[in-house]
Amino acid sequence: MLGLRSPQKGTSTSNPDITADFDSSTRKRKQPADDIMFAFENLSEKLLSKISNLKLEIESNMAAIQNNMQDMVKAELNSFSSGLSDFKTELNSSMQKIQDKQTEMQVDINDLKISMEFTSKQYDDVDKWIKTAQSGFKSIETNSEEISELRMQVTDLKMELNNQQQRDRLDNIEISGLPEIKNENLSHVAIQIANHAGVSLGPEDILHATRVQPRHNISGRPKAVIVKLKNRTQKDNILGGLRKTKGITTQDISMPGEPRRLFVNEHLTVDNKILYKKTRDITKAKQFQFVWIRNCKIFVRKNDTSPAFYIKSESDLKKL
Repeated sequence: MLGLRSPQKGTSTSNPDITADFDSSTRKRKQPADDIMFAFENLSEKLLSKISNLKLEIESNMAAIQNNMQDMVKAELNSFSSGLSDFKTELNSSMQKIQDKQTEMQVDINDLKISMEFTSKQYDDVDKWIKTAQSGFKSIETNSEEISELRMQVTDLKMELNNQQQRDRLDNIEISGLPEIKNENLSHVAIQIANHAGVSLGPEDILHATRVQPRHNISGRPKAVIVKLKNRTQKDNILGGLRKTKGITTQDISMPGEPRRLFVNEHLTVDNKILYKKTRDITKAKQFQFVWIRNCKIFVRKNDTSPAFYIKSESDLKKL
């Protein structure tokens, strides 16, 4: 609204009636402005009302969306919590089975170690007796007959001990050249080797599977693996199947790295291993065509038509 100021005191005017003319003129010019102002205020009120309503609607929708999101998140969290609980239960069960299996395997390994320690002690006792007897031989030079008899007894004792040790290994196979890896499962390796040989073998068919300390360590050479099976037939089938496949490598049992040849043989005693090496050297020099081991016994044959010879000791090699 436009305001009119009264003339200041002392101000002269030539026409005292000009105020009436000015007011009349001003009222005629103000009427359109009042309408516009009224329309503008009316429009502003409507816009403010709509904005207020829109704000309330948006706030209502946002509250509904927030509630829906909270319900969805709660539902997902409940589902995840339930699944996690089931997973924990299954994981605990699996871990318990693994621990039970490890305990069982540890018991078997301890039994095997005890058996090997007992056999080793027997061998040490006989070895001590042999050394004592050999020392005593020097003081019995005057009685050659007694010396000869004692030597025969020593030889017989050594042979009997060797035979006893070999009988204990009839159901075993020896795996050489198998790389040593952390947390290895030797029973699983034995099953894979059997599969390659065409023999179905399960964990229940394996009594023991462990690495053994060699008499002489060789840098870079892995320890041999001894696998004790339930029966001799399984061992014979595995060895026979590997002969048909012309051997086996680490690639055949899905081991990573460059393929390396594995050697799977009968588990011979130390004395029989030495005898087998000497047998191969002598038969090669004498052009024997066949040298083989069956049930931990060494056999040779000159050719296809000649008979087979069983090599029990070095004295038998002199007869070839």
